[in-house]
Amino acid sequence: MKNLLKDKEEYEKLTKTEVIAHIRAYLIELADVSERSRLDKENFEKASWPYLQAYECGVQKTIHKLQEFINI
Repeated sequence: MKNLLKDKEEYEKLTKTEVIAHIRAYLIELADVSERSRLDKENFEKASWPYLQAYECGVQKTIHKLQEFINI
């Protein structure tokens, strides 16, 4: 996903609704990446598995809170 918010020219063309939609899409993408990482089979074999799980749960909770915050 191209981050239109970093490109000044592209950002200036967006409406507020489009900016929020772009942020929502990005949060969904981040949540999917976090979920895949949490369920990655290789992580289950690591001694640090509980810490990885706790980290990903924290990431997902933060993303969920941000999604609720921008829900208009």
